[in-house]
Amino acid sequence: MVVLSGTHVIRPYAVADREACLGLLRSNMPEHFVPDEERQFAEFLDALPGPYFVMEDERGALLACGGVALEPDDPAAGALCWGIVRNDQQGRGLGKALTVYRLGALPGVKRMRINTSQKVRGFYEKLGFVAKKITPDGFGPGLDDVLMERA
Repeated sequence: MVVLSGTHVIRPYAVADREACLGLLRSNMPEHFVPDEERQFAEFLDALPGPYFVMEDERGALLACGGVALEPDDPAAGALCWGIVRNDQQGRGLGKALTVYRLGALPGVKRMRINTSQKVRGFYEKLGFVAKKITPDGFGPGLDDVLMERA
């Protein structure tokens, strides 16, 4: 567990966090996620491929979540998975803090990738990620799939 600024805590995900994490996703619909992604995210939470974390406030309310996983065909490569900040908490540095924490969660990984949308591409560029491939409407109408990597 990591305490940030004395009020926010990053800790490992627990099954009891499932509904609250789904609520974080719903708070970002339709701007950042399409409805079909809720089912995909629920399935992801039910079979995590790697460490997953949540960020909560001093009252225990979930503000953000996100995880990491190793690439199955390359142990030197990892991926950021399902990073979500509650809609009304965006722009406060929570996403950056959780992303930096996740980048350190897989020791020995030399490259990280993420599939994100054009709407948060700039956020990841500020953290050193570079767009490698863009699939228009890859997540759904109006949401491009942007594959990004960071060495």
